[in-house]
Amino acid sequence: MQQKRRVRFLVCGVVFTALTALYFLIALMGAAINSDIDEGKTQEFADVVKDAGYAIPDAEGSMFRIRLSEKSAVLMVLFPESAEDPSDLEAIRGQQPIRFRIRSRDAEAFGNGEAVEVVELSVAGDPVITLESYNRCRGEIRRGFLLTGIFVLALFGGIAAGMYFANAEDGRRFRQKTTGFVGREE
Repeated sequence: MQQKRRVRFLVCGVVFTALTALYFLIALMGAAINSDIDEGKTQEFADVVKDAGYAIPDAEGSMFRIRLSEKSAVLMVLFPESAEDPSDLEAIRGQQPIRFRIRSRDAEAFGNGEAVEVVELSVAGDPVITLESYNRCRGEIRRGFLLTGIFVLALFGGIAAGMYFANAEDGRRFRQKTTGFVGREE
């Protein structure tokens, strides 16, 4: 009976440890994906706006989409809050010249006319999204991933410690009931 309980406890401990490690690795990968971007990791382009607007009108925090005239590609502002002033983003209209930066790894997709995320944007020479504001927004996301990972690590650690101490107390009671002795013999 006692041996089965120890095996169950060991299995639960291994499962909790594995889940915690897996979640923490996922949190670290999320933080790495949202790492800062500099000009060396981007490419700059210029085009004219065909039309622009939120992907889902009237939705809080919705992506902002910019269709381009010369390329059949679409620029996506995944985090409208990364704009220096959100009203500048909303003021983008058709036939305005824009300059923008995208990640270098997205350049091929952009060339194929696919939707890509914009990391820096200026309309008629006025900056709307800067690399600094974009990185600041992504930094908040990165912090969220890490804090969630730490919280889950602490939660699972507390559960595992509680299981250990509960199992140790049950073992002490079992030994006292069957042998009448709890501690070590001197």
